[in-house]
Amino acid sequence: MGSKLLILGNGFDLAHNLPTKYEHFLDFAKLAMKIYGYEKKEEELDIFKSDVNGWMGHDFLKKELIRLFGIRTVKINLDPNSDVEDQYVSVSDCRLDKFHECLVHNIWYRYINKLYCYKKMRGENWIDFETEISEIIKFIDERYNSINEPFLNIYREMKFNNSVEDKFSDFTYVLDAYWELNDSVGSFNTYKGASLASISSVRDRLYKDLEQLIVAFEIYLTEFVETIPIIDKLNVISEIKPDYVITFNYTKTYEKIYGIETPVCHIHGCCEKDRSEDDNNMVIGIDKYSMDNGNETDYFAIFKKYIQRIRKRNDVTYSVWSDKMRKNYQKYSDSIENGIDVESVVLNVHIPSYAFKIPKKAFSDVYTFGHSLDVTDKDVLERFLIPNYTRLHIFAVDRADEGKLITNLLSIAGESVVIEKSTISPPMIEFLPCKSK
Repeated sequence: MGSKLLILGNGFDLAHNLPTKYEHFLDFAKLAMKIYGYEKKEEELDIFKSDVNGWMGHDFLKKELIRLFGIRTVKINLDPNSDVEDQYVSVSDCRLDKFHECLVHNIWYRYINKLYCYKKMRGENWIDFETEISEIIKFIDERYNSINEPFLNIYREMKFNNSVEDKFSDFTYVLDAYWELNDSVGSFNTYKGASLASISSVRDRLYKDLEQLIVAFEIYLTEFVETIPIIDKLNVISEIKPDYVITFNYTKTYEKIYGIETPVCHIHGCCEKDRSEDDNNMVIGIDKYSMDNGNETDYFAIFKKYIQRIRKRNDVTYSVWSDKMRKNYQKYSDSIENGIDVESVVLNVHIPSYAFKIPKKAFSDVYTFGHSLDVTDKDVLERFLIPNYTRLHIFAVDRADEGKLITNLLSIAGESVVIEKSTISPPMIEFLPCKSK
């Protein structure tokens, strides 16, 4: 029979008061990194408390950060060959040390955090976070002639060309900081660092740091966000009782709160506690982009999300579900064309073919909650939003959100499909409130 499919985006976690926006992550990271920058003194603990008073994250996490600040240890290592003391801070009861290690010299974290602090980010969604990464990769990809050529010419264009975005200059300042810390490529000479670094070495470093950023985000989710208690369910979700769930989130919020037995496809991977970096299957990356110079390369394909999904062997059972929906509808459609009613055959009752209509249960119902329906997920969403055998039930926060969702739906399905689905009687597209009245 027809199936019920629920598609979830980051708005689903946010509706449960979980701080899973990239802004939440960056605010948390800023404070977590600060733990490693102070000596352990009471007055500095007070400074830390005052810093977090106005932050946008969850109070549960604020209290946890203050607790971790209070129990940290500070070790002093004296270099026997000099009088320089090396201060090392650790928090031994959780993975915060690893979190710090992943981000302390991370090029992407420093760059994105710089944009965020100076309000240069394109938007507030994770797709906007990924777009910032995409713009840098595309800029480099379009300008190199050989993967082994020095990075210097591209570096100069990013830093000094007034015709390019200021953000690219911001990126070079982050690279400068990296080269200054790395004696093998510059030793405080940024031009030397850029001339010695090849395109391939920069690419490899950027990909390594992207993977480390993903590990840090996994730690944030598993060690902190998923420890926040969720008290109330959403009635609008409980009432759906879906046969299948596709989630673009990394958390297991749905499984924990609503349906542990419902099949859930984590299309971009799922966060897991205490696993190795090699086993991490979370995807944060870029989408396909068209080159301004018309050339297409594969040298930066490792950053693309669909390549990551392949490399990390992400769940693809959603394709099985879409095939099942199609075949179920086709079964009834074929029975009409052949003058055979499937139910009548079972009941051994003959009904004239002219009386046949495809029953409602041949159609599948697709619900979306908390997903922006952005075109970057078109390769997955079009399987369920476009077919003439799916009824769409789209949850919207308000009328403004509804307008954005319609615009994005048009980008995925096209005008003719949206018009057809919305004007048929009864309509096959409806917008629903996120909260019960």
